[in-house]
This record gives sequence, structure tokens and C-alpha cells, in this order.
Amino acid sequence: MPKIIKNLEEKIFKEASKIFIHKGFDNTDMKTIAEACGIAVGTLYNYYPNKKTLYVQVFRRSWEDTLKKLNKISQIKEQQANLVLKKMIEVLYNDTELRDGLGDDVRTLHTKGELDWKIIQEYFFKSIYETLKIFKFKEEFGKYPEVVKKIVLIWFAMEISLMKVFPNSKEENINLIYNTMKGYIIY
Repeated sequence: MPKIIKNLEEKIFKEASKIFIHKGFDNTDMKTIAEACGIAVGTLYNYYPNKKTLYVQVFRRSWEDTLKKLNKISQIKEQQANLVLKKMIEVLYNDTELRDGLGDDVRTLHTKGELDWKIIQEYFFKSIYETLKIFKFKEEFGKYPEVVKKIVLIWFAMEISLMKVFPNSKEENINLIYNTMKGYIIY
């Protein structure tokens, strides 16, 4: 009789996340993930046909969790826009910190031709846009095509750079990002 493991999908997600974050895509194999889950490798392959599919699912799901948090914050009507922005920056910063470079492998896989980064980018930007559409951007930025996408890229580039260069200055980093992003938004 086969062993039944409750919430196996969730266990696979949690263990795979930890291992991918700790070891990276290239240094992780399905056997290690299966062992961490307490299942046979064949069982893992019943859920995910290959490591890349599992990795993309882990990456995407981690962002779905972040996007749910951002969406929940954006739904709070009684808050001022500046407080919503600050909370969003904190959530994004904290969740990116927890992912600890998980997205770096996505870009590497794309460069190697093993993953279509554009599909992930489009999903990501569409989701972020839906969350950020509660904000009105200053008129001078309206002349730029895809201004929201460009502002999000500025935000993320700042966040990732500050995390890497100043990892022990979390509050300062968040405040700097917040003060920079305020410059784009009308309250």
C-alpha cells in the first residue's frame, strides 16, 4: 500500500524552495528534493516532470504569495496612498529578501536558452500593474510609454542593489526606496 503524505504538494513546495534558495538551480537535483520531502524520486516526478518545471513553479508561487499580499494592501480603502506605498515597499523588500536570489537563476536559465523569461516577465508585470493601478503617477511621467513597467524596474533595481550592497541597512534601504518612489506618485 502506497504511503500517503498529507499536503505533499505544499511539502514539495517548501522543501524545493529552501533547497533552490540555498543551493541554486544548477546545484540542486530532484533526488535531493525528494529526500527532503521523504518521498521516492519517482513520486516527485509524478508531480513535476523535471527540475526546471518545479523551479519555475516555486519561483512563480513565491511571487503569487507576494502579489496576494500587495493586492490585499491595495484594497484597504481607508488608508492614505503614502501609507499603502510604504506597506507595499516593505512587503516587496521582505519577500524578496526571503527569496534570497531565487530570481537570479531565472535570468541565468533564460540566458542559456532554457527558459522563456519573457513569459515570466509578462506575468509579473501584468500582476504588479494590477496592484499599482491604485496610484496616479505625476503628469510628467505620462509621456513615457509603459511608464508603470519602467517605474517598477527602477524600484526593483534599487531594491536588489541596496540589498546586495547594504544588506545590514534594511530600514534605511526601505526608506530610501519609499522616498524615491514618492517622487513618481500624486497623493
